[in-house]
Amino acid sequence: MKAQAPDIKTLIPQADPFVMVGEVVEVAGKGIVTSTLIGADNLLVHGDRFTAYGLLENIAQSAAALSGHEAMSRQEPVRRGFIGAVKNFKVGTLPLVGSRIETHVAVVDKVFNVDIIRGEIVQNGQTLAECEMKIFLEEV
Repeated sequence: MKAQAPDIKTLIPQADPFVMVGEVVEVAGKGIVTSTLIGADNLLVHGDRFTAYGLLENIAQSAAALSGHEAMSRQEPVRRGFIGAVKNFKVGTLPLVGSRIETHVAVVDKVFNVDIIRGEIVQNGQTLAECEMKIFLEEV
């Protein structure tokens, strides 16, 4: 069953100006879809493009939003996470300022306080970036 999530800033530990994810589109099972409008004032924009670092952080923050949504549904505090490893990071086209990207993240496995996720960023049906990450979550 699909559930609607609250405001993104309640789900992630990051704060402005380092929020790299826009809004939750859908949460279903062990997955989340987020949508982000690339702003010219974003810290990880260079020239007229969102950088590869921005894409990577967008995937990580989308995963954080999923973790935050799960924590809130259990009435637990949102935990901070740290990228422990990135595997098979592939970047195609960097999105332009003013364009919208959609990020799909799924938890592939959980081992103790580590989420292993797969993330993909798409725009107009084209994959812009993808990777797998190990995200270490703080103990509560």
